[in-house]
Amino acid sequence: MSASPTIALPGAEPPCTPVDRTPVFLVTHEFYPRHGGIATFAEQIARAAVGLGYNLEVWAQAAPPHKKEKPWPFRIRRLPLKGTHGIGCQFV
Repeated sequence: MSASPTIALPGAEPPCTPVDRTPVFLVTHEFYPRHGGIATFAEQIARAAVGLGYNLEVWAQAAPPHKKEKPWPFRIRRLPLKGTHGIGCQFV
């Protein structure tokens, strides 16, 4: 049996091994096209997780119809929410 391949990350000791492909869901009330704060943090976490080999899907608020979706390296599911800081994230 051969050893599993590793992913070399700068400064990582020992090297990271690939993760299994079990889906991981990142659920956020703010994501692109919003900018700053949690929207930016959620995008960075999602990109990093995919870079480490995770099978990621982001669940985020609805985007305005005129806003074109970016080509993401992960799946994105838009939910019928406005994406506010309000406790209920008011429905669209």
